[in-house]
Parts: sequence; C-alpha cells; structure tokens
Amino acid sequence: MRTPVPTISPDKEYFTTGEVASLCAVTVDAVRKWVQAGKIRAEHTPGGHHRIQRTHLLAFMKIQQEMTRKDLKKKPFQYCWEFHAGPEGTYEGCHQCLAYQSRARRCYELTKLPPEAGHAKLFCTSVCEECEYYRMVIGERRAVLIVTDRPDAEASLDSLAVECDCHVRFADSEYKCASVIASYRPDYIVVDFSESYDRSIKLATELSKDTRIPSSKIVLSCDAKHLPRECEHIVHAIITDHYTVKTLVEIIKGL
Repeated sequence: MRTPVPTISPDKEYFTTGEVASLCAVTVDAVRKWVQAGKIRAEHTPGGHHRIQRTHLLAFMKIQQEMTRKDLKKKPFQYCWEFHAGPEGTYEGCHQCLAYQSRARRCYELTKLPPEAGHAKLFCTSVCEECEYYRMVIGERRAVLIVTDRPDAEASLDSLAVECDCHVRFADSEYKCASVIASYRPDYIVVDFSESYDRSIKLATELSKDTRIPSSKIVLSCDAKHLPRECEHIVHAIITDHYTVKTLVEIIKGL
C-alpha cells in the first residue's frame, strides 16, 4: 500500500512546529530536535516560537522521502535457515534447531548455549566470524523493545532510532509486550514500570524464560539496591536513574 503524500496549502508561507509534526507524522518534540540539530531551518517569532518557511519544509520533506525510498529498496531481512535454504526450501534439519524454533534473528548468539539446548549447528563448519551469513547480519540494525507505562517515554526517546541506528517499538503493558514479541524479535528489551518495582521484576523474569527470544538482552530500569540476587543472571544491564537516549545508546553500543 502506498503511503499518502501529505498536502501543503499553496497559500501558506510559514508553518508552526505542530503543523510540521502533523505533515511529517511525528511528534512536536521530534520537530524541535530536527530544528536544534540543524536538519530543518527555522525562524524565531518575537514570542520565541519556531516558524518553518515553506521552501525549507519542502526541501526537508524531499530529503526524508528519498531516505524512505532507499530503506524500502534494501534487501529484506533473512533468517539463517532462509539464507541457507536449498532449491526445495528450508532443510528438514533446521526445523529441529533452536534458532529456527525460537525465530532467533541472530543465530550466532545461540552458539554459546550448551548442545543440549538444541542449536543444531548444521552450517557451523568454522567460527562464526568466517560465516557468510554472520558477516551479512552483524551489520543489520538492532531491534529494541521498550516496555513502560510512562506516558512521555515515546516522545522523550524519539531520537533513539536515529542516534543508535536501530528499530524501536513500544509497549505499555505485559499483554502488548507479548503481542509485539509474537512478530518482533528484539535484541534488547527495556523494562520500566514507573510505579511498580515488583511488576518490572516479574516481567523481566518471564521474558528471560520466553523460548521465542532466547538471545534477547533484558535491560531493567529500577533501583539496583533492591534487585533480587536471583535476577542478576537474567539482566544484561541495570539503569538506576531514569533512562535517557544517551544511556540506552551506551548500553546498545556496548559502551
């Protein structure tokens, strides 16, 4: 389905950040960040508000559309069993492999598990770094799922996908989290229920046992002083203060 092209009134010369946000299908906060980063030129009113001239808006939208077209032309993601599939489709042996059964986006992260876990290693004839599939996938954008009930979370983390070059999805409840995971295999899951520490711990524990995402890394946002010892081995990282784009970028990039 083709995305409808937003229409801009030919009589309008200047636009508010709210109008630009509506035309570009983003939040007002995102537009402000574009202005601050110099991605789109804006003028100031005597009252201190931003106004974007029509010519600058059209130029910016043209660049955004070109970037979208390039993304759509990129080769779609392939799982390892799809990459190695023969003329008749997926090999039967792949069906017994943990990577196939869990729909793991990065099979090489499962090779660290013991053999009894179920990684068939059908095509692992050498170290992962020498594998053609590994070299193709290692550069793919990371997938991040943020589970939080904070109403401002999505707006405050609007630039995460750009700054960390990753895909970002949000869920505000355990039910929505499970629904998203059904089709979206996140590399990182940030768990943060602002008013319920026990709820965050419970969800993190359940996610660690979810066979669909054996290689997902769980990031817990809570007071580390109260973290139960039995949870230490399931959490990849702990954020003791309210997380920001900067802290998440540091964790995802391994800093």
